[in-house]
Amino acid sequence: MLIVRRTTVDDIEELLRIKADPLVAHFQYPVNVKAYTGFLHRVLGYNNETAGFTTEHSTIEQHNNVIGYIQHTHYCVDNVKSVYCSWNLTSTLWGQGIMRSALTQLINGWIFEGGTQQIFADHFRKNQRCRRLMNRLGFSTQEIGIAERITTAWQQRCLKWIVRRRLDAKNWPALSHSPT
Repeated sequence: MLIVRRTTVDDIEELLRIKADPLVAHFQYPVNVKAYTGFLHRVLGYNNETAGFTTEHSTIEQHNNVIGYIQHTHYCVDNVKSVYCSWNLTSTLWGQGIMRSALTQLINGWIFEGGTQQIFADHFRKNQRCRRLMNRLGFSTQEIGIAERITTAWQQRCLKWIVRRRLDAKNWPALSHSPT
């Protein structure tokens, strides 16, 4: 059985293990483990709001094992509630529909309970698994301006091309119960 729950401080070691998997790491920005661990402790200790952005984590469990997580940042601009999310899953479980199921649970909550109107996520252009997942969930491509691309490349010390995807709540209800 798949369980998606709020991440706790006790999950940090497992999240770091997943993030350090070479196959997983290949599809994400490089990370300073010490700084990221500090960030997780701060966010999971409910010191998770910065300038109107609230960052949360959800842990994915299967058979009492932590197998993945989803980071989601909630914000509101011009009365439009939005979520930016990113995720990682243990590489041995890729391609089994687990992340799609976990994201569907969260997206249903964000939209139907939280009133979220837009959901965004980025992925590296060559990450075909992520692209397929987002297509199946109904995300469309969202343009990224050159200034943001340059800033992101400098801040993340990463020159990989990023694709931004967007899901509008009005497109979700028909998809959330779709068997495809």
